[in-house]
Amino acid sequence: MSKIDFNIVDISDHPDKYDIDLIANLQNGDVRYIEAEYSLSWKQHNFPYGMFNVPSRKRKFFEKYPNSLYVMVNYNKTMMAIVSGDSILQQPLVEISNRFNKSGQYFYRMTLDTVRFEELI
Repeated sequence: MSKIDFNIVDISDHPDKYDIDLIANLQNGDVRYIEAEYSLSWKQHNFPYGMFNVPSRKRKFFEKYPNSLYVMVNYNKTMMAIVSGDSILQQPLVEISNRFNKSGQYFYRMTLDTVRFEELI
């Protein structure tokens, strides 16, 4: 997990299953909060899309925890994408339809240069 933030000492599940996913303790005693996603569509090494989307329903976590991160792990668990919550909140909201929601769902949409990609293995 140190590839997320090199200052992380340990990570645990948030005790409230309806809150942000993970709590990370940092070397200096501070805490960092992490919302984690597992992607079923990102199967290869490189991210296959031209833009990176974060569901708008995650906004409540990034507003509640200003020192938060959003982490997406690819299907093969070989890569992860990392974005700060503050950076996400600065992005435009865009309505995008998908196979689950034809009328559209809102996402924070960002260019790939605002996302950090790290290998897991």
